Amino acid sequence: MQAIITVEQLVHRYGDKTALNGMSFEVGKGEVFGLLGPNGAGKTTTIRMLLDLIRPTGGTATVLGHDPRSDGVDLRARARLKREHVPEIWDHGGKGPTGERSWRQAHRA
Repeated sequence: MQAIITVEQLVHRYGDKTALNGMSFEVGKGEVFGLLGPNGAGKTTTIRMLLDLIRPTGGTATVLGHDPRSDGVDLRARARLKREHVPEIWDHGGKGPTGERSWRQAHRA
C-alpha cells in the first residue's frame, strides 16, 4: 500500500493543555478515511497540522510525500485551501489562544 498521508506520534499542546497526544495512522492511496471523535478530540488540530496552519509540538507527518512544515504552501494549494478561505480563527489581536502568532501573521508575504 502506498501511503499518501503518514502520521507518527503527532502531538500538539496549547500551553499546558494537550490537544493531541501521540496520534499515528496511515492513509493509503485510494482509501476513504475519516477522523471521528467528540468535540475536543483533536480532529481539527490534526487537519491544521497536516496543512501547516499550526505546528506540531512533537511527532512527524507527511502528506503526498511532503513534510507540511517545509511544504505547507504547496500542500494548501493542492488541497485548494487559499488564505482568503482560512477562517478567522485567531483574530484576537494577532495572537492565538496561547499567545502564538496567527497563521495570517506567520504566513504574511
